[in-house]
Amino acid sequence: VLVIVAGFGGAILLFANDLAFAGLAVVVIAALLLALLAVLQTALSGIYKAAVYLYAAEHEETPIFAPELVRTAFNPA
Repeated sequence: VLVIVAGFGGAILLFANDLAFAGLAVVVIAALLLALLAVLQTALSGIYKAAVYLYAAEHEETPIFAPELVRTAFNPA
């Protein structure tokens, strides 16, 4: 949310002040940062799912995550 508000809000301000090249650069940087954050979130989600699967299939806990987070991944809230 912060990237969207700061990036695109800043770009609008730059476009309003006749700084089109700087505004376009801010939009491109914000879009690239959003894509990078999406890739990072997907990778971290996959790592967590693999740890939960390892616990479910073989009852092995990984040192990466706290054991209670993996054990209670599918318990009702």
